[in-house]
Amino acid sequence: MGKGGTKFEGDAIGVRGKVKVGLTGKEMRRNMEKYLETGVHPEIERAQREAAADRDGGHVSLPDHDPHRPFVFWDLTVDNKPAGRLVIELYEDLHPAGALHLRNRCLPGATAGLQGVAFSKLLRNYAIFGGKSPAAALPSLRPSRYLRASELGAVSVSNDGTEVAVALGRSLTLDATHQVVGRVHLGREALEALADLDTTANDAPLQRIRIAKCGATNALGAHDTLDESAKKETAEQAAARLAEESAATKASIMDALTEGMRGQRRAAADGAGPSTSGAGPSGAAGGGGGGGAAAGGRGQKRSMLDALAGLDSDSGSGSESIGGGESGGEGEGEGARPSSPAGIKKPRPS
Repeated sequence: MGKGGTKFEGDAIGVRGKVKVGLTGKEMRRNMEKYLETGVHPEIERAQREAAADRDGGHVSLPDHDPHRPFVFWDLTVDNKPAGRLVIELYEDLHPAGALHLRNRCLPGATAGLQGVAFSKLLRNYAIFGGKSPAAALPSLRPSRYLRASELGAVSVSNDGTEVAVALGRSLTLDATHQVVGRVHLGREALEALADLDTTANDAPLQRIRIAKCGATNALGAHDTLDESAKKETAEQAAARLAEESAATKASIMDALTEGMRGQRRAAADGAGPSTSGAGPSGAAGGGGGGGAAAGGRGQKRSMLDALAGLDSDSGSGSESIGGGESGGEGEGEGARPSSPAGIKKPRPS
């Protein structure tokens, strides 16, 4: 609602209130987004299905599976015993009104929800009917000539929205009173098992077939909806979760420390090489090779300590090399005097 209580209308003023003869801007944008994402334009796909329907006398198969469509699940029971889960793919892109109506009836808190309802009629090799409720009534659904009950698992909504039906085989005459809005994607074996149940003279199943639980899910039917996620975590579950998180954090810290120590060892080894090689010539020039080797050893130790402290090891080793060179030069000038420790000059006697 806009300012003053006026309702926003996306259509231009010149076309408001007139009979719709084409797609709205919103529908065109949605179709283009799907085309860019999947490479299949819904309008082209619809035209191809209509052409196939004309060639085959209106008998077309259901659309191919699309994981981007919404899915709902039904957990069935027969006489309160689990009978399998149906994962239903909803044709939201092909019949938005009907698909949304069925999805809303599957969600928790719906006024005419399907959870707990029983199927009232079972026609073998034709369809199973249930969920009839006047509270679910809606304006007549737009019929679709290319969404038909042409195979097992076609899920339909009655034209007034009050009832749902699932085809147990090819049941094209069902299209006169119901509109297909989806199909059973997973759980067809459970649906086939229902077709073998016995019925009364009024086509009511002798065993109570019920939707014990329903809701939104993914294409694999791997998760339930809000009621599962809303359950309060127990103390034992919280302790187990915290223990797992603590172990994962400890492992990541140990990995980081191990990698850091490897880097420090590599840096120390790189810094120790030039320091040792630089001490040799300085000791040889002064005639005191032992003093130069000792200076090189001290330089190597200092370089490793610098690397462990996070400092630049190259600068420390370089200074030691320079100190060793100066010591060697002085030893060469004095002749017999032994070379002093690296980097320290002895005063000349007066």
